[in-house]
Amino acid sequence: PIRNEGQWPRVELAKLDPAVRTAFEQLCAAAASNDDDGPLQPIEEHDTLRALKARKLNLPRTLGWLAAHRRWWKEKQPREMRFISKADAGVKLMYGSGMARWFALDKHGIPFFYADLKGWAPHLVSCADHTNFAISGLELMREAARQFCPGAPEYGAVIDIESWALWHVNYIFYILDFFLMFIEHYPQCVSRIYLLNAPPLFAHAWKIIRRGLDEWIRERIDFVTDGEIYAGYFLERFDAADLFSNLGGTRGPIELEEKRVPGFWNQPGTDIEPDLLFDWRKKPLPRAIQQLRSEAKEQAARAKWHAKRQNASG
Repeated sequence: PIRNEGQWPRVELAKLDPAVRTAFEQLCAAAASNDDDGPLQPIEEHDTLRALKARKLNLPRTLGWLAAHRRWWKEKQPREMRFISKADAGVKLMYGSGMARWFALDKHGIPFFYADLKGWAPHLVSCADHTNFAISGLELMREAARQFCPGAPEYGAVIDIESWALWHVNYIFYILDFFLMFIEHYPQCVSRIYLLNAPPLFAHAWKIIRRGLDEWIRERIDFVTDGEIYAGYFLERFDAADLFSNLGGTRGPIELEEKRVPGFWNQPGTDIEPDLLFDWRKKPLPRAIQQLRSEAKEQAARAKWHAKRQNASG
């Protein structure tokens, strides 16, 4: 790591375009005068700068975003959500599917995770749990970026979507709900998202998903073919020793099949318990997973009931 615990990369004003610097300084001054939340904290600086750019330096709109983002932050407490051992049952279920894992740092120190859609099990959890799983993973990536990125924290993904199936269409709204949260609360943090082995069936789904993305993300999603991989596509960005052999590297793919998913590099408490790992395609599901699914359903029902009460009282 290039930073110690609690150290966050700060915005370097001298490196900003003059107009952006002036707008950001005005934003910082306005935030500091807010009696409720006070000045920007180091963890907030880059997100707020990116939100300002996304809103074309519109100060009132960005201040509105900041207030809403801070309310969301207090309610969700996302930094705590990265610890899998503390996660809700639905989030643990999604981790247990083995869909996603730590991948590697690229040659510039930017962290990437790897995901394989064959492990995606949205039918086992609610949309809210699915989005909370995504928040948990994003906070793992944010922490990795805090530790390793030489500049502004950013991160990326390598996702194999070969297993996209017709029934997945029923859960496109899960994906859209994730991106709605992602664009709002993790603005412009994407370095690159690589989608591998896209089947023809995915084309229609992509037309729907694409409309839910902002321009920043759309421009950073690349569809990569086997031919490009074999031609050394990923070797430009990653060291061969960090790339699985199916990505053109020398790293053995056997670990993708092992019945363990190691935690994120240098992040204690992020390992997935071996007893919770499962293949959702094999029936019946393990007893521990059935219990988790029951707990997740109960938690989702309680959350829905509380939301109805709040709406009624409001």
